[in-house]
Amino acid sequence: MCEQGLGTGQSYEIAAQWYEKAAMQDQANAQFSLGEMYFDGAGVEQDLVKAYAWILVVGNGIEAAEPILEELEFEISSEQIRHGRELGQDFWNKYADESENS
Repeated sequence: MCEQGLGTGQSYEIAAQWYEKAAMQDQANAQFSLGEMYFDGAGVEQDLVKAYAWILVVGNGIEAAEPILEELEFEISSEQIRHGRELGQDFWNKYADESENS
């Protein structure tokens, strides 16, 4: 809602905060949206490694994730890909466990 300005003023920064809260609750759409925001630098400082990590967490759950991952793999170094995979695994381990325990 905040990202699109529905029912409130448009604020990418606030949208990113809400997406992060939902992403930490293992919400795939929020994880994907947060990854897109890191990819675009909308509401957050652009960080292609975090973008890769969040979108990787979504995996096959969202059809649009695969082309973005492929694009990122052309844009970032192999070291950044490795770091993104590690970060994505950390996100998966932390937030999937937390949502299962909620």
